Amino acid sequence: MIRCTIISQDQIKKKMIETFLKENIQEFEINEFLMTRQYDIYFIEIKCQDDLQKYINIKRNLDTLIYMIGPENFEILQKSLCYQINLYFKSHQLENELYFYKDVVLKQIQEHFRYYIYQKGSMKVKIRLSDIFYIESLRHQIIIHSINGQMHERKNLKELMKEISEVGFIQVHKSFVVNKRKIKSYNAKEIYLNNGEVIPLGRMYKETIHELNQ
Repeated sequence: MIRCTIISQDQIKKKMIETFLKENIQEFEINEFLMTRQYDIYFIEIKCQDDLQKYINIKRNLDTLIYMIGPENFEILQKSLCYQINLYFKSHQLENELYFYKDVVLKQIQEHFRYYIYQKGSMKVKIRLSDIFYIESLRHQIIIHSINGQMHERKNLKELMKEISEVGFIQVHKSFVVNKRKIKSYNAKEIYLNNGEVIPLGRMYKETIHELNQ
């Protein structure tokens, strides 16, 4: 379930956002904002630059999406970008801009919060793709390395890549597929992930990894 929160006193704007989410996203919930809780998606309305300071300490991680709604003011927009937001919507054009940027928003949500259905025997488990560091192929099975540990499934990498290649995963070795968002750095032979693990970089896949910087 994708956890969303809308921070605004304007009930009309809140309804616009809620309607947009209902029309375009499955399995989401809207929660009241609490500074002590972490949400997957924030919609935050601001009136002036000082309002930005209120949300500097909101709980977030690399996969959190933050959308600001504010006045058509260049200084406020520039200041907002310093907070690493994903998009800035002009307050007086919110409904139009939600649908104008619909494809961008949905792509961001898909990349951050799409699930993979892991199956072992009769058991099915949903794994958020953004929680996966890398996937390893070993003796006719794959090993999914995620923040929740390892999961084994009878499948080959070719089959897997058909399902996840469009949402941020690349093959870097004949036996390894990596989540691009988890790459910290790399050299000619190895890829360093942000969880401290090191993955071999296959000679045939060097061009693929170099394309990340283009």
